[in-house]
Amino acid sequence: MVNTIPVASDVEAETFEDAVVFITLTASDTDDGGDIAPHFTLSALPAHGTLYATDPLFGPKPAEPAQAGTAYAADGWSYDSESNTWSRTFFFVPALEWSGTTTFDYVVTDSANADSAPATATITLRKKPRQRPP
Repeated sequence: MVNTIPVASDVEAETFEDAVVFITLTASDTDDGGDIAPHFTLSALPAHGTLYATDPLFGPKPAEPAQAGTAYAADGWSYDSESNTWSRTFFFVPALEWSGTTTFDYVVTDSANADSAPATATITLRKKPRQRPP
């Protein structure tokens, strides 16, 4: 059987400044049939904050900062059999009062060690609307 190269998808997440952003990376791999979860490897880290591999608010403490070049397994519950996709959620904590757009790239590696083409995760934080005094 010939191995099909996995496909990593570009993803986006957007919210207001000073909020934790949940960004879910996604991958499809048509020949694994959902039996073996792929791994997500970050090529670099986003600027203007910290990307975490574990939930910094409600996950185990201390939260685990993500590292470029480290392979992270797909979330065990994330397989979607209809679309044959896996996902992995990361958590971005922006620098205080920072707003704008930051990105990072990632690749997906399947159980046969085939790598996808790089995909881009884009995080956008908008300025909070300012309250006007009454």
